[in-house]
Amino acid sequence: MRYSFKQCCRFSFYRIPSLVLTAHCILLFLVSPAVTTYADDAHQEEKLTKLQQKIETLQKALEADNKEKDQAVYKLKEVEKGIARHLGKLQNIDRQLQIQQAKLDTLMEQQHGMERQMSTLRDYLIKQIQAAYAMGNQEYMKLLLNQQNPSEIARMVVYYQYFNASRTERLNEINHNLLELRNVSDQILRKTSELKALKLEAEENQLSLETIQEQRRQLVANLSARLRDKNQALQQLLHDEQHLKRLLNQLENELKDIQLDLTPPKEFVLQKGSLPWPTEGKITARFGSSRQAGDLKWQGVMIQTEAGDAIRAIAYGRVIFADWLRGFGMLIIVDHGKGYMSLYGHNQQLHKKPGDWVQGKEIIASTGDSGGQKTNSLYFEIRHNGVPQNPDKWCKSLPFNS
Repeated sequence: MRYSFKQCCRFSFYRIPSLVLTAHCILLFLVSPAVTTYADDAHQEEKLTKLQQKIETLQKALEADNKEKDQAVYKLKEVEKGIARHLGKLQNIDRQLQIQQAKLDTLMEQQHGMERQMSTLRDYLIKQIQAAYAMGNQEYMKLLLNQQNPSEIARMVVYYQYFNASRTERLNEINHNLLELRNVSDQILRKTSELKALKLEAEENQLSLETIQEQRRQLVANLSARLRDKNQALQQLLHDEQHLKRLLNQLENELKDIQLDLTPPKEFVLQKGSLPWPTEGKITARFGSSRQAGDLKWQGVMIQTEAGDAIRAIAYGRVIFADWLRGFGMLIIVDHGKGYMSLYGHNQQLHKKPGDWVQGKEIIASTGDSGGQKTNSLYFEIRHNGVPQNPDKWCKSLPFNS
C-alpha cells in the first residue's frame, strides 16, 4: 500500500507523540528497578545500623548484669581486645615497612644507575678534553689561520663547532644528572628516616604487646584456678551459653526484617554436606559430646590450630556480629539467610566488621586463644533458627587429622 505525502505527514503527526510516550515508559521501566533497589539497599543498611546499635545496648546490659560479680572476665575482654589492636598495628606497620623498603630499593637502584651513567659521561668528556689537548690546545682562530686550503678551513670550522657542541652537551647532561642524583639521594635519606621511625614504632608496639600478653597470662591463670571447682566451672559455662543465647535471639528477631542478597550464588541449605571447613586442624571436641562440667553438651566443634591461621567463611553471607563475647572471645557471626548462621569463636583477630558481605572461603579472622583459652583453637557452630546443627553433617569430609 502506498501513502500520499499528506497521509505520511498525518501519520507522523499522530505517531511521534505515541513513540515519545513509549520511550518514556521504557525509560521509566528501566530506571525504576534501579531506584527501588537503591532505596531498598539504603533501607536495609539503616536497619543493619539500628541492629548494631541494639547489639551494643544488649552487650552493655549483659556486662552490667555480671561485671561487678565477674570483673576478671571483663578485664580479660579489655586485655584481649588490646592484644588484637596491637597485632593489627604491628601487621599494618609491617606492610608499610615492606612498601617503604621496596621504594627505598627502587631508589637505590635508580641511584646506582645514575652513578653508572655519570661515570660514562665523565669518561667521554675526559676523552674529548684529551683529544683537544692532542690537537695542541689551539684556539679556534689559530686553526683557521693555519689552514691554507679554503675547503679544509670549512671542514675544520664544522668539525670544531661539532666538537664544541658535543662537549657542551655532555657538560649539560652531567649537570642535569647531578641535580637528579642529588634529588634521589635526598629521597633515599627521607625513606631511610621513615623506615627507622616505623621500626621504632614497631618495637614500641611489640613491647606493649608483650606487656599486655603477660597480663593476659596472669588473668587466664587466675580464672583457671577458680574454675577448678566444678560448680564454678558449670556456672561460668551456663553464663556463657546464656550470653550467646540472648545475643542470638536478639539477632534472629531483628534479622527477620533484614534480607540478604536476593540472588545468592547458592542457597545455604542446598550446600549441606559439601561446605568447606573454616580452617584446618585437629577436632578436639565434637558436636553433642559432653563438656567437662555437668550435663552440658558441645553445641559446636573445637578445632585445634596454630596461632594466626586463616579462618574462612564457609559460605556466602553477611557479617552481623564481630566483637568480644564472654566464653567465646573474639567472635564473628555470619548470616547466610533463611535463619542460617555460622559462628567462629576464640579468634586472635577479626578481619571483618558488621555489615560486610563475605564470599565462601573468604578470610574473615585469624585463629587464637581469646576468651581465656589455654590453647589456640577455633570454636565453630552452625545454627538454624537458633538451633545448633551438627557441622559434620554440613561440612564435607575432613581433609586433615581429626
